[in-house]
Amino acid sequence: MMTIDWVLLAVNALLSTVLVRAAAEKLANPSVTAAALREALPQFGLDGSGVVRGAAAIELVAALALAVPVLRRPDAVLVGLLGLVFAVLGAVGQLRGSRQPCGCFGASSARPLGWSNLALGAGFVAAAGFNLARGPVPDPDTVAAGGALLAVIASAGWLFWSARAHIQILIGNLRKGTETTS
Repeated sequence: MMTIDWVLLAVNALLSTVLVRAAAEKLANPSVTAAALREALPQFGLDGSGVVRGAAAIELVAALALAVPVLRRPDAVLVGLLGLVFAVLGAVGQLRGSRQPCGCFGASSARPLGWSNLALGAGFVAAAGFNLARGPVPDPDTVAAGGALLAVIASAGWLFWSARAHIQILIGNLRKGTETTS
């Protein structure tokens, strides 16, 4: 595999991580994103939770398809469309002065629809174009295994970063327990 293929593998693992995290948060707590959508797009009268759960299902399909080398190029179209939707929602949120946290890439996020959605959406579109332009996967077994491993590492890193305050408390409590028993 060429260097460009390893870069693409890492980009796809990161995309997969973001999509799985976003989908999991939306499935667990769709009301956060639903409220942001109602604020940004009141004219559509979105009921919210059903739309958000549908979006989460699409994000999961896109994330999983990134891990299957034969689906990489068709999935690039889906990832590009998701990126376009993220960017448009970010632009709408920015233009309308959205204040409601969107929970788009994790319900714990307090950011409203805006520049971060626009930038991440543009990144998704660029990655989709990169996948389409690259052509067939040169070594499907290595890409599948390497992509899965990188996605697990990225997901674990994100999880630990997100929970760092809780981890520090846990470590502090463990140290206190060790100190009192010795």
